[in-house]
Amino acid sequence: MDPGILFESKGGQSVMLAFLFAAVLAAQAPQSVYIEELTWPEIRDAIARGKTTAIIYTGSTEQNGPHMVTGKHNFIAHWVAGAIADSLKGRAGVSHLAVSRRRAT
Repeated sequence: MDPGILFESKGGQSVMLAFLFAAVLAAQAPQSVYIEELTWPEIRDAIARGKTTAIIYTGSTEQNGPHMVTGKHNFIAHWVAGAIADSLKGRAGVSHLAVSRRRAT
């Protein structure tokens, strides 16, 4: 098969239609409350529309035994912060407190 061809003729149209349908649904999806999922123009526009509150959450990473992931508190904090932002009906965005040990050179 020629690597320049994206789809084979068998079923290619249905695959292309599925991608088109997914793109239309994504375009109609509500905008995320998570700042890290937005582009800077989307953030600028959200501020212009009156979204002026940022919810900054932190979690923790700790050992929980062999049955549980180490970042469960991060998952919980992420979900709760999003739920709070959703309850504020478009007046808030969510960001996390990221820590990096990288030194500037």
